[in-house]
Amino acid sequence: MHCPDQGRNALVRTAARSYGPAMTIRWLTLVPLLCVSLASCGSDDEGAGAADAEATSASEAGPACTTALTATYPDGTSVELNTTTAAVELGDGTGYTLYATDYDLSTTDIGTATVRPGAGQHLASVFIAPVSQDGATAIESGANVPAGQPTGDLSLGVILYSGEDDFGVASAPAGSVTFDEIGESGMCASIDYTDDEKSLQGTFAAEIFDSPF
Repeated sequence: MHCPDQGRNALVRTAARSYGPAMTIRWLTLVPLLCVSLASCGSDDEGAGAADAEATSASEAGPACTTALTATYPDGTSVELNTTTAAVELGDGTGYTLYATDYDLSTTDIGTATVRPGAGQHLASVFIAPVSQDGATAIESGANVPAGQPTGDLSLGVILYSGEDDFGVASAPAGSVTFDEIGESGMCASIDYTDDEKSLQGTFAAEIFDSPF
């Protein structure tokens, strides 16, 4: 697959700004797959809901929408990532970055602060992005994004973090992410992703935060 220079350069800038040199090198291996900027976005207070709303409930994202997500790491450890979730909207809904953690993650500055866990903490980052920015349209409810080499308009990437360690690009990616429902301020998704070193499986519910990009 040919990757446009604009998409390649955007990805490099994003990785350098958000993760530093080490992650920039790792993200360069994703250029043939993603070819777009996977930057995070700014937060949005719209749809925040009542103060006692659970972090795993998605506003206006449909009934019975909860997070029950399990990450399995290369050493075989399985972790429930149900404490904090967030969905960052990119390009007016043409892409999303999904976050799920087993610790309290502030979403106040999610677009400007580096999202990395501390010691003993775990995070999953799921990147859904258009293969090409030309003619990209907003993702709609029911959309299914398969892992591996893109066969449609969208690409899928997954990184699991455990403290300072991260597990990103790996061979034999399989499965998909399905956007069960996308509302005005929240979403439901089903995630069933595996590769030769990790997996991320279950349901995902989150508030949607607008992106400055």
